[in-house]
Order: sequence, then structure tokens, then C-alpha cells
Amino acid sequence: MRKIIFLILLLTQLSFAYNGTGNNEEITTVREILDYDTDAYHVKIKGQLVKQISHDIFLFDDGTGKIRVKVTQRMLQGLEIDPRTKVIIRGTINRLKYQTNIEGESVEIANY
Repeated sequence: MRKIIFLILLLTQLSFAYNGTGNNEEITTVREILDYDTDAYHVKIKGQLVKQISHDIFLFDDGTGKIRVKVTQRMLQGLEIDPRTKVIIRGTINRLKYQTNIEGESVEIANY
């Protein structure tokens, strides 16, 4: 029984890793990011930057959870964003000892 449970967990994590490192067109939820033990995978998340914590660190909320996202001011140039604006962020999961965050690579306004 333990082997079956281990195999199911392994296959679940492998399928998540494949989605995270593939063509990056699937939206990943914050809950999925926080539930799985993943690091350095590319993800695409959709939600709002609800709070600016520091110069380039924002609190991101997609309705399933909240996570810190590093977004440079250069990525935000030309974008009019407030806490209600839906955005799509592409980035990399960065799992630290006590916290998980996203290192943003691009930001765009969500049109859907």
C-alpha cells in the first residue's frame, strides 16, 4: 500500500514539474505552488498584485492563496496597475527554508 501511495505522489509531482517546465502556457495556482515541493520551475500565474511590500517585492493573490513575487520596476514600466488589476506573471519558483516566492520574469495585463 505504501508503494502505491508513493507512486501516486511521485507521478503527481512529475506531472506538475512537466507542466511547470513545458511551454509555460498553463496557469498555475498559488495553492499548487505552495502544496508541491518544487523549486526552480517556470510558472505562469494570474491574479492581482494586492500589496507592495518593498521596492520590488509584491504580495500576489489569485484567489487560491497569496505569495510574494519579485517584480522589477522595469517590468512594470508602461503598465497601469492597481490592486484590482488582473495580471499575468511568468517567473520561477524560489523555495527557501521558511518561504516560497516567485522571481518574476515578465508582467502583462490579463485580457481574459
